[in-house]
Amino acid sequence: MTLLGEDLDAHQPFCRRTLLYGFHFLFTCKPDSHATLCRWVKLLQTPELGTLQQRLTP
Repeated sequence: MTLLGEDLDAHQPFCRRTLLYGFHFLFTCKPDSHATLCRWVKLLQTPELGTLQQRLTP
């Protein structure tokens, strides 16, 4: 089962408890209240990272 939640649910203790009970989760968050997470996401979106594609042939 996957839980959906908003900014009020997106905090570490609740996420940990969600995983402890075997659930998955999708929680949204506001940039103002989750500044570190938003900085990490922004770093992952930088064009310098590019895309790696690899094709394996038998």
